[in-house]
Amino acid sequence: MSTYITKKFDYNVICDVCGWQMKAHQLQKRWDGKMVCKEDWEPRHPSDFYRTRQDAHRLPFTRPDVSPVTTAYDVDVAGFAIDCKKSQNATCASPVAGNIVAAPPLTIEAMVLIPPTAIAATNNIYRYGNGGYIFRFEATDALAMYFYNGANATGYRMITNNNFIPSGARGRWARVSFAMTSTAVAAAYLSYRDAAGTQVNTAQAAIVPSVQPGLAHTGGLIIGNTTALTEPAPGPIDDIRIWSTARTGTQCQDNWEKVLPSTTTGLVSNWRFDDLTTNPPATVTTDSVLAQSATLNGAGSFPHMMVQGT
Repeated sequence: MSTYITKKFDYNVICDVCGWQMKAHQLQKRWDGKMVCKEDWEPRHPSDFYRTRQDAHRLPFTRPDVSPVTTAYDVDVAGFAIDCKKSQNATCASPVAGNIVAAPPLTIEAMVLIPPTAIAATNNIYRYGNGGYIFRFEATDALAMYFYNGANATGYRMITNNNFIPSGARGRWARVSFAMTSTAVAAAYLSYRDAAGTQVNTAQAAIVPSVQPGLAHTGGLIIGNTTALTEPAPGPIDDIRIWSTARTGTQCQDNWEKVLPSTTTGLVSNWRFDDLTTNPPATVTTDSVLAQSATLNGAGSFPHMMVQGT
């Protein structure tokens, strides 16, 4: 305590920490410059006197992640996707799978790795039979859906404008969706994350389906190509969904990178591919809703994880 204050100058003062009033000789200057009572006085921590060089946390240089395997938003460590190349596909022989939705409304969706260059040819994402549902890319950077209406035995074709796929989506995972409200109204949606991690949404509403002769459902599911191996997918595919409802743009955009429960209302088919493994290579994958299996005919599987939905 201070002993240099005489009685003449021993004024009433306030402790800078606790605020109690006391005599000046009862205060002492602390290391931080505050005048404090004995209860609030403390010595400076010994480590404060050390002078060391800070760790260099920053890397000398970085490169962007261009791998198609995963994204910065992945948390589901059990997730997988498939990759079908020129002579490969995944097939499900059961014809029951092609009769899931016989008439609109319906929605079909898939996660796809958009090719780094413009899509200039027909590329199959998946189809049920030869014409039950057909979901594919078409030139130039367009998205198309073909649907056989089992209720009236009529085929319909829906296609977006050219350049529907944004150039910023190239080389990135995106959710592509096609919703058919009726035989007269359809809409297409696409969602992805740009280089800054910001979600980007694009849509084309009020697409008028055109009658497409010759469509009929025969056969089972074909993913990533055709049975004739003439329309190979342009890149990896994940989380195929078929709904018995016409999903809105908001519903597609809010759930585009989520893994949805198999009990989600309206979800009637969902090929997640999360039952696959890479070592040893898996040859069969199962629809999480229908419990139907599809055989991977040479197609490869690799990790691709999405955010778990609720």
